[in-house]
Amino acid sequence: MTDLEFHPLADFFPLMQGDAFHELVDDIRQNGLRVPIDLYESKILEGRNRYRGCREAGVEPRFEQYTGDDPLAYVISMNIKRRHLDKGQCAMIAADLEGFHHGGIGKTQICALTAIVLRKCVESARAALTTPGPSRSWEHLNCRNVFEQVASQSTTLRF
Repeated sequence: MTDLEFHPLADFFPLMQGDAFHELVDDIRQNGLRVPIDLYESKILEGRNRYRGCREAGVEPRFEQYTGDDPLAYVISMNIKRRHLDKGQCAMIAADLEGFHHGGIGKTQICALTAIVLRKCVESARAALTTPGPSRSWEHLNCRNVFEQVASQSTTLRF
């Protein structure tokens, strides 16, 4: 089986773990690899979890070469809305991306991630407001920590 490295751009997003990863492995074992894995600079740009899943399931992975002109935007697009990332993970990804310069990542992409963090915090707040008791507190929502972490690592993103 092919042994490939992960592209550093893919590493902005956390790998699947636990039950979610085992479900992916079971699906690949049962149905095969449905979506090819994208390579860029001879490394896995997108599809690290599928690659790991294929290896664990004993299924030969299929690959396609990434041919676009903005590999980072591609990785963000393929992962940010499809993955079940919590607000803290989104905030940390946004903070990491802000300091990374590859192919001109724009403030638009960082703002999109920040908007997701804010949306998730607002969703948590709405849920807390409908529940009586201590869950209505700011600390319970844990958004303050998310904002402080991003702001402390950021020179342009301020909350």
